[in-house]
Amino acid sequence: MPSWIDQWTARFVADPSPKDVSQPFMRESLQKVRALKGKMTRDAQGRQFIESDPFEAAVHQLDEQGLTGSADELLCDALLVHPSSKYRYLLGRRLARRGRLDEANALLAQLTEHPQWANAALKLLAQIAEREHRPEDARNYLERALAWNYLDNQAQEQHKRLQQQNASHKELKPNYFFTSLVRGAKIVGKDYKLKRLLGRGGAATVFQGETAHAHQTVALKVFHRSAGSKNHCSKALREAQVTARVDHPHVVTLLDVDEAQGYIVMTYCNGGSLRDRLKKERLPLTEVFDLATVLLRTLADIHARGLIHLDIKPSNILFHHGVPVLSDFGIASESDAKRRAGTQAYMAPEQRQGNPSPQSDVYATGLVLAECLLGRQRTDAESALRLEPLPNGPRRRALELLLRAMTEPDAQKRPADLHVLANRFQWAQAMPESDAQGTALLERMRAWAHKEGAHVAQSLEKHPIVAYLSPVDLNGG
Repeated sequence: MPSWIDQWTARFVADPSPKDVSQPFMRESLQKVRALKGKMTRDAQGRQFIESDPFEAAVHQLDEQGLTGSADELLCDALLVHPSSKYRYLLGRRLARRGRLDEANALLAQLTEHPQWANAALKLLAQIAEREHRPEDARNYLERALAWNYLDNQAQEQHKRLQQQNASHKELKPNYFFTSLVRGAKIVGKDYKLKRLLGRGGAATVFQGETAHAHQTVALKVFHRSAGSKNHCSKALREAQVTARVDHPHVVTLLDVDEAQGYIVMTYCNGGSLRDRLKKERLPLTEVFDLATVLLRTLADIHARGLIHLDIKPSNILFHHGVPVLSDFGIASESDAKRRAGTQAYMAPEQRQGNPSPQSDVYATGLVLAECLLGRQRTDAESALRLEPLPNGPRRRALELLLRAMTEPDAQKRPADLHVLANRFQWAQAMPESDAQGTALLERMRAWAHKEGAHVAQSLEKHPIVAYLSPVDLNGG
């Protein structure tokens, strides 16, 4: 189906309905329209004219003379020459009034994320939906409009009326996402505008929003409330304090906290989460190596500050301009704390028993990296990790050995030095892909070691790189 621009352009070119120019004012008006169109150039001067008061006054004058079609034509030409959010809204509103609902919808839909015009466009879309007997869509549009401006009395009244009119309709189900936006907008007040829901966990709901005045995009974590309880306040303050304590380039940055309302504000990570990525596909092998290195070194720094994250999982690993960022320190604790908390699918055995340690984060990270390579979560029934999607050879063998060590049931057997472990992943990345290449490299290394002496040769055989290069799995996995 042709776009609204195509339809309007075809209409202008064809001009199937000749205008009656017998009246002097008609001739003058049409001459004025042609003169105005001549000023609509694509350069800076043309743009300045389109955005000027005289242009708007000319459109208004045509309306007063009953030449609304010519006024629409001017606005459409203005959009074709220089797209303007303001004129998109004005033309959409005009088309909606005259029943051209499809074109109006197409125009207004482009404004639903615009800081200045979203509220007005969404309210108009709600009116169109109601005219087309789509009450659920109308209510959803109004809830989104209220998320931009919760104090909009007109939208509140229209939303309330729709709820009352359709209270008995079973097909009108509450829309969780938009309802959450409205509730969240009421909590964060005038300082922030919520744009969309990013996710919901057991303790809080996270939104994408922006600061009211500077329009800076941020993420807001609003903690869930319960009647008669102030837990949401203490949770917000605690997570803010822990996050601020870490202060790391690969940890989400805390921007603000409102203890009274129970929410924190953080840097918005524009690349989504690792969970979002894994829903679509497995991660490329090179990205898994990079992710492993960043996560392990970041955890080493966190542990050095006396903290354990305790909730390493794909939804808490975000990407900002392609860089991995660790988030959600809601249940992070001191290294010597005794508590049973976390996400069941990624919890280490000792963590499930209420005795977490820094090694619990190592276990969870191993499961996450295995999931990136397998494209699915590893089950408890899998006693030996096999990375079937990868070709057999030193690189796959190195990864399997490293991930098996990280997910050892016994915490004491897991790698303790995470900086060393990160370096091992870099070694694994440098391993040959085929066994033939690995065997040839191992033979050259052994020949060099024997030339250096028996001590060097013995040291080489104890080095992990031999297990990576040898076609025989020395760990019996």
